Amino acid sequence: MDIAIVAVAYNRIDSLTRLLDSLDKAYYNDKKPTLIISIDKSKTDAVERFADEYTWRHGEKIVDKHEKNLGLRPHMMSLGKWLDRFDAIVVLEDDIVVSPDFYNYTSQTVEKYHDCPNIAGISLYGFRINYQTGLPFEPVKDGNDIYFMNCAMSWGEVWMRDSWKRFFEWYQTHQEFGILPHLPQTICKWGPKSWLRYHTRYCIEENLFFVHPRS
Repeated sequence: MDIAIVAVAYNRIDSLTRLLDSLDKAYYNDKKPTLIISIDKSKTDAVERFADEYTWRHGEKIVDKHEKNLGLRPHMMSLGKWLDRFDAIVVLEDDIVVSPDFYNYTSQTVEKYHDCPNIAGISLYGFRINYQTGLPFEPVKDGNDIYFMNCAMSWGEVWMRDSWKRFFEWYQTHQEFGILPHLPQTICKWGPKSWLRYHTRYCIEENLFFVHPRS
């Protein structure tokens, strides 16, 4: 499986530096993953210049500079184009960092679940809080390393070619998003910039799942 890493940037060099530093320290074994730095247009070109000068020592580097400002949701949705080239992409906004083992986990889960029709994506993060209630969350201990939820992820996620294309087709015809009685009200109140609410709604309405790690 050819799995690329996409770092999503806008106008913050410090946070992008922190993300790239965590990626540089991760374990890739004999893999040489492509790093794509996708930069939405802002009022400064400092991030573009930083990305051009950054050295990715683990494989190919691509700097994708958008010529006009897309905004968060269109920018995120545009990343699916990379799945025409790669089997899967790891999508990382610039306000997070990764575990050193993230690529090993990604490789194993993509290999296992890439052709499962009921899997919509893979999360790099295991919930500790139920964000609907604010209360602690702990999945049932059943002896497995992962668990499944009708809940997409934006704090580090993996999109796979076939499952993403199915979601994107659904997305084209579900742009309206009001208060829907079958969805958690928290999700319905997320603003129009949120792309995550569409992916989560898709999982709920189509009864699909994200793979989540226990740790």
